[in-house]
Amino acid sequence: KLKAAAMCHGVTCIRDEANDESKYMFDPYINGKPFGPYVLRIKYSKGKIVMRGQSLPHAVPIQMLYNKHVKDNDDDKDNAAKMESLLEDVSQHLRAFLSRQEQVNELKE
Repeated sequence: KLKAAAMCHGVTCIRDEANDESKYMFDPYINGKPFGPYVLRIKYSKGKIVMRGQSLPHAVPIQMLYNKHVKDNDDDKDNAAKMESLLEDVSQHLRAFLSRQEQVNELKE
């Protein structure tokens, strides 16, 4: 389920067995230009989702998004559904930030 969700949102998921974590790689294209890769490192431990690190721009509120979709989310969603909604939201915030950044750069020129 998670691999399908990751692919639908333009994200690549790589399982790092050595560190016992999954790496979600964001490689967005804005106006035909590649950006990234940006990494979100997740560990699945005892039925919980633990964020182990990330390399997203500071403008992407990853901690708030993680809390919203995973940590503070007490509904009956399974982990795959929580990760799908988190990845979708992170991807939208990342693309919005990069798009605005490109617009600013275009205005400067």
